[in-house]
Amino acid sequence: MTRMRQVFTMVLLVAASISHPLRAEGLHEKLAFLEPLLGRLWQGEYTLADGSKRTLPITMTYGPKWDGKVIHYTRSLPDFPFFSEGYIYWDSNEQKVCLMGIDSRGNADRGIVTLEKGTITVSGRMTMDGKTYDYRNTFEFGADGKLIDRWFDNMTGSWRPGHVVEFVRGR
Repeated sequence: MTRMRQVFTMVLLVAASISHPLRAEGLHEKLAFLEPLLGRLWQGEYTLADGSKRTLPITMTYGPKWDGKVIHYTRSLPDFPFFSEGYIYWDSNEQKVCLMGIDSRGNADRGIVTLEKGTITVSGRMTMDGKTYDYRNTFEFGADGKLIDRWFDNMTGSWRPGHVVEFVRGR
């Protein structure tokens, strides 16, 4: 009887998969420009800003959620330790692609995501350690498939460059 149940269960599973085929999540049309970021582990080396020139491994992921209406992202420097995550989505009220995120230190940010001349740009406001300031983060794909991440902020009152991380596709 047990063998019959196993066969019956297998038949039901096969029938269910045929009647409801698995499909890749399609992205909301307004998020389509972010497709090159998706489905990969991006790996790089982050140089600490403390003057030590020490580098730490950093990873990023981007993946579709909720039938492609939202992109979930993560960023991790496990040796620092630091982790951030957030969501990118089409805001129909604002008529813009928006981002909201939070990190392992309780800092939060919100921004607008655009594509300009092949460069993905996030422009927004961040609160870190009780101070709120503007930031801009750009992502540019090189001909070699690498992803260059550049950070700029006005935390000190005037705009200044921050990190530059070169990411390669991981597994």
